[in-house]
Amino acid sequence: VIPPASMKQFQTLFETNIPTVLHKEVAELSNTLKGGKKLIVLHKRQRGPGVISNHFDLVSNLQTTFASCCVVKEIVDSGGSTSITMEEMVVLHHYASVVIGPHGEGLMNVVLFTKDSGALVELHPPIKPNAEPNWRFQINAQRMKTAMLLQ
Repeated sequence: VIPPASMKQFQTLFETNIPTVLHKEVAELSNTLKGGKKLIVLHKRQRGPGVISNHFDLVSNLQTTFASCCVVKEIVDSGGSTSITMEEMVVLHHYASVVIGPHGEGLMNVVLFTKDSGALVELHPPIKPNAEPNWRFQINAQRMKTAMLLQ
């Protein structure tokens, strides 16, 4: 668990520097979000734990339901590499209104880079009987006060 003061210090530094350091990525995203549309980022794992069996249905329903007010962007994780650059991922997470993804370490980027108004929906696998859930992301999200965790 990251200490709250360290997380807040990182976020402040990041907020101050994102427009100048990642100006190309920010400009590209701004063109996508014209007309005041909100951004929904959906993480997809290709294999291993956290694969969402009905991922296609989830994307389709999000795009249909929120077509008038939101843009849905996917980040595909194929086991160590993603479909976009780290810079693009940082910008997407920073400007996202909602990030949806399977439980796992990739969601820590969301906690670190999401604005105060962003929400995180963590898709958690069923917890085995007599097992304790892993609450790391919820604890960090609550300490940052930047993301809301739903399970």
